Amino acid sequence: RAVRKASIKKLESDALKKNDKDLLKELDEIRASNKLFADEEADAMTDTESWFMFEYSHTLPGFCILILYCICHMSMYEVVCNFVEQWMYDTDYEDAAYVGIFLFALFLIRLSGGIWDWVDKDSYNSAKFDTHNRLRLNKLDAQVLLWFKRHERTRFFVTYLAFYLMLVCVNKLHDRFGELVLDRKAHLLANLPSRNSGVETLVARRLKEGGSLNYSQCESWDDACLRTQRWEKLDNADEEYVFGRITPSTFYRVMGDIEGALVPVPHAFAYHVVCIGVAMFFLGKMNFDVDH
Repeated sequence: RAVRKASIKKLESDALKKNDKDLLKELDEIRASNKLFADEEADAMTDTESWFMFEYSHTLPGFCILILYCICHMSMYEVVCNFVEQWMYDTDYEDAAYVGIFLFALFLIRLSGGIWDWVDKDSYNSAKFDTHNRLRLNKLDAQVLLWFKRHERTRFFVTYLAFYLMLVCVNKLHDRFGELVLDRKAHLLANLPSRNSGVETLVARRLKEGGSLNYSQCESWDDACLRTQRWEKLDNADEEYVFGRITPSTFYRVMGDIEGALVPVPHAFAYHVVCIGVAMFFLGKMNFDVDH
């Protein structure tokens, strides 16, 4: 069909140059017959074939882009999250460190100007206007924004690095607050089935003490204490060895987080529903524009 169209177009061009009316008339007849053939071909296509062609041409590209976006988003989050958690290992002030990283991310996204990608259009235009005025006054922050504007790739990298750092920190602090509010470890320990028999199972010991024997559980004689202390040191050494060679997310998935809170499913569901409602309410008050 493409070859026929090209041939007809060439013949039409030659006919116009030579002012050949007979050839032009013949070309019109050929064009009409081709249109009739195309209409018949379209009519011959079944509903299933028509639906399939539509989905293949228009819907499939959207699905592919959505899947690739999800893969990119999750992979980037895992890279940043594992890097931060690896760096946080054995940190005494973990919460304070996460707050510090969060503030650093705020500084980065403000420095690159990416923070204004999240405000409504009026606020964005107002910030853009004021930035132009500050640039005329040679303000340092405006000059930095101009530099990032001229280096789009660097701006993109810094902005999204800051976004994922903020995402990791907000996720951690959000979960930590939820654990403080919803932790039911004491209640669950008090109602374990083994409590009725007076036996402390390995599950109860691990929930209560992190899975390792402390020195108070040693027998009174020295040999047993030495063996227990040696076992605990070897256990800690093995844990550090494994943690240093795999990602933190896979370590906690297999070994468990001994410091994690025990939160019942209904409580966690209610907590997150309330958080979603509060967040959506304030986003609406701040005129957050999803399309922007």
